[in-house]
Amino acid sequence: MNKILTTIFIIISSITVSNCQNNKSLEELGIDNYYSKAEAENNIFSNIEIEYKSISNTPINEKFNNINDLSWLVKIASDNKVILVGETHYSRYIGNIVSRMFFTINKYDYYPIIILEKPYSITEYINYYFSIKDDKVAEEYFNQELKEFIPTEEDATFYRQIREWNKFNKAKPLKIGATDLEFNIKRTLNNIIRPYLNELNNISKTKIDSLITQGLSLSDDFFTNISMIIEKEENKSIIGKYPFINYRYIKNVIENLRDTKIAYKSNFNINRHNTIIRNLIDTNFLGLYMQNSKVMLYGGGDHMITKFYNVDSTDVPSEGIFLTNEYEPTKGKTFSIMLNGMGAYSLDEMANRSLNECLRQGTQYNIIINRLKKAYDNGLISQTKPYYIFFKRNELEKLIVNLSYKNNGNSIIISNKSWDEIVRKINHLPEDKKDIYKNIINSKKMFDEYIFIPYSPINTARYK
Repeated sequence: MNKILTTIFIIISSITVSNCQNNKSLEELGIDNYYSKAEAENNIFSNIEIEYKSISNTPINEKFNNINDLSWLVKIASDNKVILVGETHYSRYIGNIVSRMFFTINKYDYYPIIILEKPYSITEYINYYFSIKDDKVAEEYFNQELKEFIPTEEDATFYRQIREWNKFNKAKPLKIGATDLEFNIKRTLNNIIRPYLNELNNISKTKIDSLITQGLSLSDDFFTNISMIIEKEENKSIIGKYPFINYRYIKNVIENLRDTKIAYKSNFNINRHNTIIRNLIDTNFLGLYMQNSKVMLYGGGDHMITKFYNVDSTDVPSEGIFLTNEYEPTKGKTFSIMLNGMGAYSLDEMANRSLNECLRQGTQYNIIINRLKKAYDNGLISQTKPYYIFFKRNELEKLIVNLSYKNNGNSIIISNKSWDEIVRKINHLPEDKKDIYKNIINSKKMFDEYIFIPYSPINTARYK
């Protein structure tokens, strides 16, 4: 899980615990109630006239035109080559905003690819779905071939939206890219490597089974043996079940698997970062897009930082810093936006889904779901109301929630002028009262724009 999400989650403010047994039980689970309107209005910043913009949490509509609240993105898209969007994970509303951002900038400009914090190997599989002309064939491919590659309903919706966009905007077709490690090794081996090996004429099923077994542990023997096989001259021209499954693609996936092993072995953050950068700029991966196109990146907040509030502020490398300061084609041509989900989730559809019945999810997601479901199963929380996880409550959150209540639950961008007034107010608090705000103040300094998402339904895990 990204560092910003972790630090935001563990900020703990002092709270007054009700004598109600339900609240005591919620406290034991690390859950707290969302602010009521009255609670949110009563915040220490109520005497400041706040300038802000309201951002809708609704998904993009069928006409791709509910984007007026994002008109401020048009000039940003025109003036830059890379837009980096950071997030705190697992929020449906964040996904809705990001998809509307992507379609907004492509209505007025052209950013042909959105690069995601997902395993590199899914790139060609998802993009092939966009290229299938027949809708029925495309849906069959989606359900049969992509099921293991799409862990949430929100991901599935976004990919379907891109396909729809491409049908009606042929002059501006869109794609996705992915740059991360192969976190689901079993899936990569069984759904990508094994089918490719099955197409080769000079390898037995027994040998394939042995290779896959070696691969599950990412053993040295696996990389030695698989490399010898794919580098044989007669195998380099083999095409798999689909036209993109060729020598170059399989070689890239194997390189990414090898880098996954290296990252898990030592210096995970550094080695993961190095792999992501390679996948971004190497022309055998996504480098041609970085050189020749405008690009949108979307992933965890730590990856999208473009500014340091001081040089020693983080020990986690950032792709945003690299693209802003070191990579010549994008140097000085980036704009970063952070979408900060503030720790309040509703269970929504997940109230009735068991994680055991769903595709593999991230560790932190599982922790949040298990806590909320335990509370729900004990009758302590509602399916549709949001709740804070890990007692994340403070005066700044009250302010954001108050502004959100005034705007139909929308997300909020606070102007720089008003933010400066808020920070001055915080700086006048006693030391023991202002420390809780340090992380959010420093986080905001790392991005060009900052959006607060007060609450959201949690993403819905897809059934196996």
